[in-house]
Amino acid sequence: MRSALFRAAFAAAALTLAPGPRAASQAASAALADPDLPDLVATLLPSCVNITTTRYKEVKIVEGKPVIEQDAEADKKHAYGSGFILTPDGYVITNKHVTLNGISYSVTLADGRQFPADLVAQAVANDIAVIRIRSNETWTPARIGNSDTLRQGDAVIAIGNPVDYQSSVTTGIVSALNRDGGLTEFDNLIQTDAAINPGNSGGPLFNRRGEVIGINTAFYSPGKDSGNVGIGFAIPINDAEFVVRHMKDALDTTKNWQPAYLGTTIQSLTPALAAAYGLPAPWGSIIAGINDGSPAVRAGLRVGDIITSLDGKDRKDSRALMRAIVETAAGTTVTLGVWRDGKAESVAVALTGLPAGWTLPVYMGGTSAAKPEIPPAALVNFGLELSAITPALRTKYKIATALQGVVVVGVAIGSEAANLAIDAGAVIVRVRDDAVFSPEDVLKRVADERRQKRPQVPMLMSNAGSLSWVALRLD
Repeated sequence: MRSALFRAAFAAAALTLAPGPRAASQAASAALADPDLPDLVATLLPSCVNITTTRYKEVKIVEGKPVIEQDAEADKKHAYGSGFILTPDGYVITNKHVTLNGISYSVTLADGRQFPADLVAQAVANDIAVIRIRSNETWTPARIGNSDTLRQGDAVIAIGNPVDYQSSVTTGIVSALNRDGGLTEFDNLIQTDAAINPGNSGGPLFNRRGEVIGINTAFYSPGKDSGNVGIGFAIPINDAEFVVRHMKDALDTTKNWQPAYLGTTIQSLTPALAAAYGLPAPWGSIIAGINDGSPAVRAGLRVGDIITSLDGKDRKDSRALMRAIVETAAGTTVTLGVWRDGKAESVAVALTGLPAGWTLPVYMGGTSAAKPEIPPAALVNFGLELSAITPALRTKYKIATALQGVVVVGVAIGSEAANLAIDAGAVIVRVRDDAVFSPEDVLKRVADERRQKRPQVPMLMSNAGSLSWVALRLD
């Protein structure tokens, strides 16, 4: 980790990636001068979403009133991020730090429509999560590229929700590959100068063919109050594809994905160490320690061995080797390329699952804040607890004498009303075209809306004297 800050870029069906051709992007200079870029962006926007996560701190529950909390709004926090659609049935990929500890989620499309969403899965040692849009519509998935073909200088396009400026588009190039941001033990980040700011987290990084080649996740900042300085980072889509594929396995009760375990302490080779050991190329991972009873012991690996490849593919540093091992299923036998005693050898290793009690490095599982149990009765009327305006409530919430309506005195944690940031003290003035003066008036008009099978009901509300309309979903 550097002295300056790496900041996560967020503001406070078969689950597989949509198929698409895999190809490298075009040269940056040609791409950025391309007059057809607006047409390309127009085709990409329908697959990009903005994500709002509602979080709560731990709330002290009052006996006899387990869900409706008059003070819950003080503990509420909304985090804003980005994502992109994976499948026609509404699976969306984003960053785990966007969804972590969420009570509820919603997605907003580029055309302004908003839908609730449900958390499907979160990775542990990789900053990836999947949510699903709660709707029966058919969605436009993003096309997936091949991040292994990226080169420095390739042109890229980032789309996301920076600082809550929805569906913003920035362009740049691939500045570097295989960066270590200190975010995980397996970092293999794409560095880009396309502007990434708080709220971009989880959004897609496209190549100039319109294919997703990365997931925007963080940016480098010289201070906590600084924004983009031209150094942003994205998780390669090939790494994300692996995680998402095994998230699906983890959800299938007939499967139990277990990452493999080698049982060594390794470090990346330096040029000086490579010269000391006589390697022809200055890369690989040197073994500094071996765990008792591990697969490494049984395979005859030694301290001082230098691992250069796994199953014939070069692994040039310790992060690449560790990533390859945890992306291999437990029980698999692999062939390691090893430099030992001045010559190259091949060593077969039967990898096992993680030892008992180990929680890292793993991809699946993990814990987040418990979701409160919300009984159906608490969600009647969108989770709002309503009252006629009384003199005492007028004083408590500083409601103007001339204002008439129905006052909100409680909000259900995780409810539709909470998602819309409706707080205690707000006053419902109208439901569509009708003024309301009692909770019964509100219930009657909402029931009328449901009978007419309308998807949402508009309400005119006053909050701290300011009037505005909100639309609450009726499903």
